[in-house]
Amino acid sequence: MQNNQANMSVGVVFALMATLLWGSYPLWYSPLKGIDSVDVLAVRVVGSLLFVLILLGMAKNASFSDVKALLKDNRARLVLASSAAISGIWWLTYIIGVTNNMVLEASLGYYISPIFSVMFGFLVFKERPSMVQWFAIILTATAILNLIAGYGQTPWIALIIGMCFSLYAAIRKGVAIKPLPGLTIECVFLFPFAIGYFIFLAFQGGPSFGAETTTTQWAVLAVVGLISVLPLWWYTVAAQNLEMITLAFFQLIPPTCNFIFAVFLFGEEFTEHHQVTFALVFLASLIYLLDQAKVFSRKTLAAGEQ
Repeated sequence: MQNNQANMSVGVVFALMATLLWGSYPLWYSPLKGIDSVDVLAVRVVGSLLFVLILLGMAKNASFSDVKALLKDNRARLVLASSAAISGIWWLTYIIGVTNNMVLEASLGYYISPIFSVMFGFLVFKERPSMVQWFAIILTATAILNLIAGYGQTPWIALIIGMCFSLYAAIRKGVAIKPLPGLTIECVFLFPFAIGYFIFLAFQGGPSFGAETTTTQWAVLAVVGLISVLPLWWYTVAAQNLEMITLAFFQLIPPTCNFIFAVFLFGEEFTEHHQVTFALVFLASLIYLLDQAKVFSRKTLAAGEQ
């Protein structure tokens, strides 16, 4: 009993650290306004590979032999190449959102991602959503359409982030890949594109950061890889010590932090259409989580009776 409580305490601490760091991303990327988003992405890829290699060397439950084994597995290579491509699109879209004063839209993307997961489960894995989940999907679709009607344009940042976040999980589903070795290979797949991009820039006059880059911007660029890898590592520890339904509630922390920063710190426009949209999305998220909690409770009871 004491061991379970200790494990839960460890899980809660690491889940909080991971989700709060993810939620603080707007504070890290906001100073990079003025630097091309693709340049930032390329730095993030290089930095992520450097730090993930360091963490892999320090890890007790993963090693470079795991990386070698994955590279020899054709299916694992295909899965990780696909997830790496999605990660690149996902990261770039988020960076564009934050550095172009669209943090609110980025937060919306993470809020709607569980609903996209249900849709991908239905379309790809033939999983049948419950009536409650269908209701959450309808609420989310209504929220997006409401924003489109008031916005006058499609919230592409939110839609791309939501789809990438969900599609990433769908692609990795059912394939036993340890997080750190998997992330290492994803970074390895993206690394040549980052280096190739920097070589291209060298013939085009160099990247958008240089002599005029501020000390703060250099500091952020120096750690952007570390803050990409650390929360994943922490979240992995949390996942080993917490039940999935508990983790689902922690996943609401990053978009909520993004939402708070966008409205109260960055002063982004929050119209009546935004209020209706986010109210509907909050309701859909709550319905989805309560439904998942109910399903998890049933499975737990069934397992206890066996």
